[in-house]
Amino acid sequence: ANLEGGSTTWALRCMSGDDAREFWLDDSKTKFQRYDLVFQEDDKDKRKMGLRRSKEVHSSDEMFDLMQKYDQMQSVLSGSGADGQSGLHAHHAYSILTVKKAGGKRFVQFRNPWGQGEWNGAWSDKSELWAKNPSIK
Repeated sequence: ANLEGGSTTWALRCMSGDDAREFWLDDSKTKFQRYDLVFQEDDKDKRKMGLRRSKEVHSSDEMFDLMQKYDQMQSVLSGSGADGQSGLHAHHAYSILTVKKAGGKRFVQFRNPWGQGEWNGAWSDKSELWAKNPSIK
């Protein structure tokens, strides 16, 4: 297959027909701002789109709760923004498999669609934190 990179949000909108949105962490790294995908008419580029800033803003705690709600609704979720450390690729989109709280901690399980590279930081598959916290699974 001939694949090319692009916008995950655009792809999800095209595959599902549902509204698509992104949440960006602001410069202060304290709030998440919502942006809605909007298609733009262009005879030369049928995929032309933009993002419209909404009034919706969330704290980190609110954002986790919102992600957990979307996960429980079986919404298609993805994430990006890794800094290229601890086994994650910078400028790469990841599928979000599940969002949950366990043992007073918050977890987001990502999957790399490439199938290469693996998180090797805290709570990675080989992390000793699992043995230290056996009630969390």
